[in-house]
Amino acid sequence: MKKYKFKAVNRILQFLLPFLCAADNFAIVFLLCRLGLGILGRIGLADFLLQDPVLDYITKAVLILSVVYSLLPLVMPKGCFLYDDQVVLARYTITALNWKNKIAVPYYMIENAYVQYSSIYWTKDVFSELVPYGDFNYNVELQLRDGKKYIFSVQDAEDCCAEIMAKVEQYANK
Repeated sequence: MKKYKFKAVNRILQFLLPFLCAADNFAIVFLLCRLGLGILGRIGLADFLLQDPVLDYITKAVLILSVVYSLLPLVMPKGCFLYDDQVVLARYTITALNWKNKIAVPYYMIENAYVQYSSIYWTKDVFSELVPYGDFNYNVELQLRDGKKYIFSVQDAEDCCAEIMAKVEQYANK
């Protein structure tokens, strides 16, 4: 197993990355749950479903869920992990298009892995980045056989792509 750490734009963001991801996780989970409760209140179901003690329990449960989910980026190992049979992207954060904490991609699903040196900032791929606050100019792009692609920024991206493609070739020759 080989691990590559995620890379941010600069050293300050690299240090703050776990804390920013934790704040994102807390805010998104808490606000979405509160939005759901607000919608129930607006359509009139809150009077029947959410009496005072029940609403207190739900609010406390949402708060606990938000705190637990926000602690994941601080305590869990993050990065791109290359195992014998799959690539695991452990990120423990929420982005606009992907809520999964860990994304496992088997080597037989990978069509190509390369380093993208051009900026993705003003392209449609800006929202495809798996790790927020990453480097927009130096990314690994995994293209899968089913048309999906994963974009993430790691330290030593060339070595990461070479290792992934070597494992894909090794897996194909079995």
